[in-house]
Amino acid sequence: MLDNLQPFLGGHSINRSTISLYLPQEIIKPEKVFDKISKDEYFSAKYQRRNLIHSRIISFKNDKNSLSIVDEKLNENVVGFVFEQFNINGEIENILTLQNDSNRTFISFETRKYIRWEIFFNRFLQDFTELTSHHEFYFEALSLTYIDEFIWKSESKIPVEEIFEKNSELINSKFLKSKNGTIVLFSQNEDNNIEEKTEISFNNELKRVQIIHQHATKFKDVLDTNNLISKDNLKNKLDVAHLSNKETLEDLLTQGVKEKINLK
Repeated sequence: MLDNLQPFLGGHSINRSTISLYLPQEIIKPEKVFDKISKDEYFSAKYQRRNLIHSRIISFKNDKNSLSIVDEKLNENVVGFVFEQFNINGEIENILTLQNDSNRTFISFETRKYIRWEIFFNRFLQDFTELTSHHEFYFEALSLTYIDEFIWKSESKIPVEEIFEKNSELINSKFLKSKNGTIVLFSQNEDNNIEEKTEISFNNELKRVQIIHQHATKFKDVLDTNNLISKDNLKNKLDVAHLSNKETLEDLLTQGVKEKINLK
């Protein structure tokens, strides 16, 4: 029955993976950081498209109890920038973003062509090291997010009970017997300042099964770049997040599905 279940990228199910670092305050002039690094040989060689991000102002009109957009324009305020790297087929492969958001800033590196953890982390570290050589940053937290996805290649109903382990503490019987289902779980551990969010869903119309897992760590003290990278501090924290994702999948998926994605 699981012959019709196709992991998103063949040998594994990872659709997207994102490392994010969070600053406790906004960057006042992100365009100045953009001007510096967009001309850097490293970034100009890696990323074919490099753009500023502007805030948007949207005006709505309430017409007979329905809202419609009457005006949408870019604000002059620059809130960040985004770099995009394309593969030889013209598909987006990696995205580097810096953006102000709700009185803080995040820096994220996302890949849409995940191979394995060490390759992903090392590429992120290269970009991060080059970026922080141009500007001093201070960080309060980090997160690692995986989106795992499976495609159901059949007109028959998705065999949910053969995909998800019924004895998992994250699953309930109502979910397994639903036509379409979503479970969202959130946990906090105050002892080590870790938060985890897991969203599990399947949809018989879209023929998709998806697991989104985010593991976030808040630092005890705000760290500058050197302290974050030194003594493998950054690597160790992200390794913990990566292991947590593997443990979540091991708990959620049946043996047959784990074999499909080479989860050891």
